[in-house]
Amino acid sequence: MWGGVLHLCNSGAVSWFDYAQHIVEILREIGLSMRLERLTPIHSNSVDKFLAPRPLQTALSVDAYQKHTGIVVPPWQQAIRRHLEYLFS
Repeated sequence: MWGGVLHLCNSGAVSWFDYAQHIVEILREIGLSMRLERLTPIHSNSVDKFLAPRPLQTALSVDAYQKHTGIVVPPWQQAIRRHLEYLFS
């Protein structure tokens, strides 16, 4: 028997820029009009307003959850699409 706390998220790793870009692409696909022309990536070192230091890599692994439950965790892209279609379709 396994015991403990798991922090769960969807599978896969992504940068904040790629995450935002994926959201914009989906919103355009479902026909939401936006005034946004393009996204511009920035390096996290250029953000001086963080309240606490941030590590460069913060992706979580779903391996332990999948191993102990047998449930395959869907990728973040699928979860974002499903949520945006629910909100805006």
